[in-house]
Amino acid sequence: MNRVLITGTSGGLGGFLVKKYKDSVGITRENPLNKNHYNTHYDLIIHCAFNQNRDNLDLIDKKCYEDNIVLTQNLLKISHDRFVFISTCQTPPDNMNTYVVMKRICEHMVREESTDCLILRPSTLVGENMRNNTLCKIINDEDITLTEDSVNDFILFDDVYNAIQFYNSGTFYLLSQKSITMGEIANEFGRDINFGHYKYDISNIQSDIDIGKTSLEVIMEYFK
Repeated sequence: MNRVLITGTSGGLGGFLVKKYKDSVGITRENPLNKNHYNTHYDLIIHCAFNQNRDNLDLIDKKCYEDNIVLTQNLLKISHDRFVFISTCQTPPDNMNTYVVMKRICEHMVREESTDCLILRPSTLVGENMRNNTLCKIINDEDITLTEDSVNDFILFDDVYNAIQFYNSGTFYLLSQKSITMGEIANEFGRDINFGHYKYDISNIQSDIDIGKTSLEVIMEYFK
């Protein structure tokens, strides 16, 4: 594979993938798309970047639209053989915040405009430079807003990379073999934190891809 373009490479999954694909081109806010990208044919485009208004998840403002919808439109205009879009396992109508709505709109655009596309719907991603999510807060002995019996699911950055390598096209949910409650995580790490009042439950979603690990095994593999 000669030419790979990856968005969102300043950290998180994008930063991980740009190291996996040697000599790949990374797109960030500091290094945005330019005319050279539009004049180049890429064997693979991996779209990881996403910007949401974290102050108000119900707000779809101009910047949110440009950073997500417009960016996806522009990426699809670039000549490519294969397009991979990193979506989310969160599903409407259970989750109808900006994050989910934008991901689903972008999914539709990718299917319509790319002749060879892979859409992955992963659960919460675990890896170097991941955002400070609920899992990180528990590990760091910080209080969280979720209830003790809230259920979430975790996979590694490597699991996403393996899926990209193994699956050529289609839409796939990507979760662990078994989800985990916030209370179980706290107990496993001996954390005595205060839980919140918002209950989240992802346990009704089944993975299309078997990563061979439970969420607990994923967490223990990374943190211990």
